[in-house]
Amino acid sequence: MKAFHVYKRRMNSFCLQDRNEESSVLSLSSRKGEHYLFYSFLFIILGLLLIFKLRMKELFDEKYFYDSNKILYLMKSGINLNDKAFDFSAKFYNFLNIFGVYDWGLWALILNFITIPIILLSISFIKPKRINVLLIVWLLTSLTLLQIYVTHISKEWITFLFSLIILIILKKNQGKILFISLAILAFLYSYFFRTYFALIFLYFCVFYVFLNYRKSRFWLIFILMLILALIPNRYLFDVFYIRQDINYFRVNSTDAQTMILDVFVSNNNFIMLINYLLCILRILFPLEIIFISFNIKYMIFIMYILLNSYIIFFNLKNYKKLSRNQQNNLIFLLSILFVHGIFEPDFGSYIRHLISYFFILYFNILTYIDFKSLKSNKV
Repeated sequence: MKAFHVYKRRMNSFCLQDRNEESSVLSLSSRKGEHYLFYSFLFIILGLLLIFKLRMKELFDEKYFYDSNKILYLMKSGINLNDKAFDFSAKFYNFLNIFGVYDWGLWALILNFITIPIILLSISFIKPKRINVLLIVWLLTSLTLLQIYVTHISKEWITFLFSLIILIILKKNQGKILFISLAILAFLYSYFFRTYFALIFLYFCVFYVFLNYRKSRFWLIFILMLILALIPNRYLFDVFYIRQDINYFRVNSTDAQTMILDVFVSNNNFIMLINYLLCILRILFPLEIIFISFNIKYMIFIMYILLNSYIIFFNLKNYKKLSRNQQNNLIFLLSILFVHGIFEPDFGSYIRHLISYFFILYFNILTYIDFKSLKSNKV
């Protein structure tokens, strides 16, 4: 009788194991089918957006093509403006310009044929654990913004490629190697292209220490207060009033409806800090745009920014539960936001610069989705 019960328990165990294996195979098959549909959807969307891209000149105002036309002129004329970003962009695209093309539409087509495979390959290597409506909506909006602001002759397309290199470094490296790699990249990028990237690297170091070493927080805040108290305000004024200088001649212009102006006008160091922190809150939660217009494009912009901001704060709240790679990506994204909070003259410029860091944003939303998926599986 005892032998019979042992035999029965073993048979039940084998049956349970078979059911688990069968369930696992079905789950794997389901995930494969889900990913197949996802990549098919992605490919179709990118194809439709390419058609949209080729009609952009007919659909958008001339202001959307100002930088492109300027770079194309520099490429063709060989003139240097002594503007690092524009001059480097012209040289970069001339290096790629093996066919001598100076037409905006042809360049948009060429860059899309480069961009689409990069996006598809990148997303296939950095797969989401779960595909849901949130991811699809985010991707649809982000890819549309990429087509509007990035995938043509522009400074932002160079940043787009650069953001992929940054993400690879953030995912593959930790510790000293991570900081050395980012330092080298920051030097090259800031020396040849955009100077402020050195500041992004500095913020990355500060946030890394602040978030990972609790005891350092008091000293970092103390040093900040000491700097504000001792440094002559003319130095900070030159930095924090760059945005005000740009916007001074744009007030009441139809092309600057979403200007970001300081709340308080003062050259006091502490007031400038308050303006700066308020500006960061405003670009994270741009609800003030509602009072400018109920235009559908503004509403989409607000919802997209609020979605990204919610994900940033959610990931920040669960920072200690994230993997080291996810933490580093989040820190880098925060560094981007805090640096652009100094310079951005308007919300249009902000979204154009932000979406060029597509891969950093993408990995941040994957962090959110993966964390939610893991939490739901535990339940």
